[in-house]
Amino acid sequence: MKSKHLLTALLFSPVFFSCKKENTSENTAATSFAYQLKTVNPSSPLAGIILLAGGRTDANASIQWTSGTASANLLKFEAEGSGGEVEFKQNVQQRIDLFAAASVLGNISVPAGTYKEVEFKALLAPNGNAKALQLNGMFTSGATSIPVSFQIDKPVELKAEKDNVIVAAGSTYSALNSIDLSLLTNGVSETDLLNASRTNGTIILSSNANSNIYNTVLANLTSHRHEAEVNHH
Repeated sequence: MKSKHLLTALLFSPVFFSCKKENTSENTAATSFAYQLKTVNPSSPLAGIILLAGGRTDANASIQWTSGTASANLLKFEAEGSGGEVEFKQNVQQRIDLFAAASVLGNISVPAGTYKEVEFKALLAPNGNAKALQLNGMFTSGATSIPVSFQIDKPVELKAEKDNVIVAAGSTYSALNSIDLSLLTNGVSETDLLNASRTNGTIILSSNANSNIYNTVLANLTSHRHEAEVNHH
């Protein structure tokens, strides 16, 4: 079949009882979804340390994130449709400001219908000198302030979910994924940051620098279940 609306059946069960339909081309007659990504709650608290002289816990240490970017090269819409699992894809090359009101990673075409267990996925990847995702901020502990930069230099997938989505023909929608920055430092302590190595005075958190902290922050970013905010325009 050569229709522009072709959905390719992917048989992934030995007895062919299940299938996933996929569309990787533009479908101009279908409904358009704008994928948006932004950050919220820019202050990430850190577990305090015990000050031996006072016998108290300093609970004021934190990272205040102030800027960041993300570079996407693929968008996916995965769900349960009326005929089984479906997947729609769209290649993009887009770099966005994560601290803008709601930056658009790109648009993806989805046929009208009712979908359940929807997953809006964005594959972030390095693009030239741009990281897949980078967040910059300031680590503060008492009177000490140190710049921090969290840098992902490999492909990473961010996902937002919605239980049910009804798509009307000829309409336009947006799907917003909000990254809660306050959750990024779960499992990271004030001591970890104070003892972290610095590059030109900045604490770099990457796969090559302070990798133990980086891996914790990365796991917090990718494992958290984000609820997509879907709007009909």
